Amino acid sequence: MLLNIIVEEALNLINYTNLKHDKPLVCNVGVVGNIIKKLLKNDIDVVGTDFDDEIVGKRLFEKVEIFHGSKTMEMISKSDVAIVTGMALATNTLDEIINVSKKSNTKLLVFAETGANFGSFYVDNGVDSVVSEPYPFYIFQGKTSINVYRKQIN
Repeated sequence: MLLNIIVEEALNLINYTNLKHDKPLVCNVGVVGNIIKKLLKNDIDVVGTDFDDEIVGKRLFEKVEIFHGSKTMEMISKSDVAIVTGMALATNTLDEIINVSKKSNTKLLVFAETGANFGSFYVDNGVDSVVSEPYPFYIFQGKTSINVYRKQIN
């Protein structure tokens, strides 16, 4: 369910009248394979960036190239939408990601487990949509909650 919500939010952010390429391109920062898989099923082109040497330079599902995290800003600027995990807080790159997204007219979706309690702050400061999941996460037994925050359109 959580992954469906994230993908639906990303699809809602795509402006099909103003694409940068023939098909929508989504950049997944902090690669989540199941998100990528669902985007591909919706006929979306995807690239990924990550700092995990185990996946950098590889292709997921034979289509999706995974670039080193040092290429994140370049890939975001080429994309229509960026899905960024809350680990951008740990890598101290979220401010730069927000700035690059604004400059390149890339819609920004943050999937936050890390920093899940900052959803409204994120949208007040340049993020278009946030899907947050405070601990305990859906992968654990018991109750969980998922919050969605969206930038208010005037």
